[in-house]
Amino acid sequence: DQPSLQIGLSRAATIVKQAKSEAENTVLVDNGDLIQGSPMGDYMAAKGINAGDVHPVYKAMNQLDYDVGNIGNHEFNYGLDFL
Repeated sequence: DQPSLQIGLSRAATIVKQAKSEAENTVLVDNGDLIQGSPMGDYMAAKGINAGDVHPVYKAMNQLDYDVGNIGNHEFNYGLDFL
């Protein structure tokens, strides 16, 4: 594995920042299904997360300054306690 600025969160952050600079009234929205089906989601499900801790996916969303997001159906795959 090699670090890359062409893919991943760094690239997404660059694209989001650019889009927001080009249009005054932008809204960054997530449509859900973030904590299941991704490498980070699978890792955290196996590792476990303590009540009150913030899932790393949501920490990343906060760094990208999302305006709104919703819970997708796959957020429930690991059960309500995990959610």
